[in-house]
Amino acid sequence: MLLDTPFGKASSKKVMKRNMTKYIVDKKEYIYVAPIVNDTIPEEFRTESGWYFNGSAKILHLIYPELFPPKEVTCSCNYYMNKHPEIYEYLKSTEFTQLIVMPTKFASTEAHRRRWYEQNKRNFVEIQSWGDSDNEVDPGFVLVEAAIGGDANNYRSYFMVPEQEYRLDNSSYGFVCNPEIHEQRELDDEGSND
Repeated sequence: MLLDTPFGKASSKKVMKRNMTKYIVDKKEYIYVAPIVNDTIPEEFRTESGWYFNGSAKILHLIYPELFPPKEVTCSCNYYMNKHPEIYEYLKSTEFTQLIVMPTKFASTEAHRRRWYEQNKRNFVEIQSWGDSDNEVDPGFVLVEAAIGGDANNYRSYFMVPEQEYRLDNSSYGFVCNPEIHEQRELDDEGSND
């Protein structure tokens, strides 16, 4: 069993899969990926030497999640979803096999949110809303304060939306009001919470 590595003599060696081996050197994990597999990893994420450790190993957690403990995979997924959603989106939209890269369907939450706001940047998107328990709201309706693109610094308006439509069409990012369909309302300066 060869235990020599560029980082020193390994105390243990474990074959993770064909052409991928994990070494422990001074209680630190180093993973060697042979060129035949390393070449299938997108160039911008692969190491030239085929050695992965510390932060670079997180990429392997996304590409080969079945080879790592679920806790490590979850931590790496959360790291990329929150810090680098474009990398996460790219890596999770591609299925990696030993020699073939195949496209699959997947979208990170952050990428989906960005796309949704991009698609609605010229629409009135909900900032806040009030139900019919408020004095200014007609029974069976929801009063929606909406701004262009959902940005409170942009032009804002109020809309009366049927409660059933509001519940059915509301996304996790807010309701999109259509001035041609939803009745616009003028409110006094204090808003609807008088």
